[in-house]
Amino acid sequence: MIGDRIEQTTPGGGTNVTITLDPPPAGRLAFTDMIPPGTLAYYTIEYNDEWEEGIGPVLAGQLSRQEIIRSSAGTSRISIDGPAVVRCAPIAEWFGGMGGRLHMARSVSNTGTTYIVSCVPAVRALADGVRVRFRANVTNTQGGASADVDSTGAKPIRKGDFAPVEPYELRLGDIYEIVYDATAECWQLQSPVFNRGPTVLINGDFRIAQRGTSFAGIANNQYLLDRWRYSVGAGGGTPATVNASRQAFTLGQSEVPGEPVNYLRIAPQDVGANLGAASFAVVSQRIEDVRSIAPGRWASRVWMRSSIAGKRVGFRLRRFFGSGGSADQSVATAESHALSTVWQPFDIFWTVPTLSGLTVGGGSFLDLQIWLQWGTNFDADFGTSGGEGWGAAGTIDIADAKFEPGHLVTPFERRNVAVDWALCQRYFERIGDGTNSNVPAASGYADIVGATYVCVASGQFAVEKRVPPVMSRVGTFSVNRVNQPQGHATTQSWTIFAASNDTGRTFFNPQAGAYFTADAEI
Repeated sequence: MIGDRIEQTTPGGGTNVTITLDPPPAGRLAFTDMIPPGTLAYYTIEYNDEWEEGIGPVLAGQLSRQEIIRSSAGTSRISIDGPAVVRCAPIAEWFGGMGGRLHMARSVSNTGTTYIVSCVPAVRALADGVRVRFRANVTNTQGGASADVDSTGAKPIRKGDFAPVEPYELRLGDIYEIVYDATAECWQLQSPVFNRGPTVLINGDFRIAQRGTSFAGIANNQYLLDRWRYSVGAGGGTPATVNASRQAFTLGQSEVPGEPVNYLRIAPQDVGANLGAASFAVVSQRIEDVRSIAPGRWASRVWMRSSIAGKRVGFRLRRFFGSGGSADQSVATAESHALSTVWQPFDIFWTVPTLSGLTVGGGSFLDLQIWLQWGTNFDADFGTSGGEGWGAAGTIDIADAKFEPGHLVTPFERRNVAVDWALCQRYFERIGDGTNSNVPAASGYADIVGATYVCVASGQFAVEKRVPPVMSRVGTFSVNRVNQPQGHATTQSWTIFAASNDTGRTFFNPQAGAYFTADAEI
């Protein structure tokens, strides 16, 4: 501690640890007037031309020179051989530069798991409460990190509960603030100043809706808003009737930060009947290629709420190794959480194991799953007993879902909508807007094999597809275009064919509400 106007004298004491203090002079205070006995205090001693700065506990009529910060004898106690002035005074280790307690890193390097930090102003001794802020120059992948600040010696970096930091908790480029705890002899990690983390989810804020914004009676394996998929099984019973839709946030709402625009609403109309032990209902996003998620710590955050009383949801991450690959596996034991009528963030942390010894086949992917209903077969996964039913008709809302490397979840990264749109179109693209004013242009009528079909229209996809897509016709086209479009074996362009005996091929003529889709989903 420090205190104002504390000044006493000592008759001497040589290099003894404990010195006697005389009463303060007029207008000054004793150490014990401001600082409780037994409490550490910062002090300075001036004896002729010699001086000493340190930390020690205040005693009744005494002061202990417990820790020397610096002195005219280097880092040793000076010999007080006559009357000397003893004051309680702030020192740079406590207040840092410009009156602040924070030391900013000038440079950071790394040796093993130790961050070598050089500060301005320099930390000349490790005093209790010294604060240092630095930007990590590497990701700590092994855990058990330490910091050596201005060559004061490597001391472990601990979390708020003094537990060692885990692998990937300190990440390249993120800014961390640490405070020295002299009792525990460690640097305690304070709330980091984050860079926004990269998310591997696409359309996590549900703005892109190429398939539409409302879906009634959604079916098993049906895609909803871009990249988000619904899977359901009744386990021998009758599944619930469920609708889905994109909803808009009220402008200026404060429950979900970052001014999100949209969220996904799942609305069960009933609870189904006789749902079996193997029943389930899952909203998920498939992430292309298991190798896109490196081994180590990963974190996810999903904002959710529900109008259904007592509703629980579960979270699970699965790896699918594709055709000819290893058996599917859950990345870790999943967990479940209760929703309320207000928005809440749910943070789930995963330890992704190594791929060593496994085989990755074609079409591999990871599946980040949000379970809305499950039978008793899945109780072990979600820590429940008796499964989880729908509960009642109502709504379950999902917003701002992200999945990123590391142990800590950073604020949601809201991409430019054009970027998310292009990312979505790698997997699904709508061609044409369903009006005669915006249709694919005709490109000639060249015959193809056997003169069975002729080319009616063709063009380039907006972005290259993941695989050659399946093309489909949606809506009603003119009678001249009765044939389904045929897929084109390329990931870069599309071609629409019609029967060779089709007449009147002067233009491509869909009626209102008609368009084509190119589907390359996982």
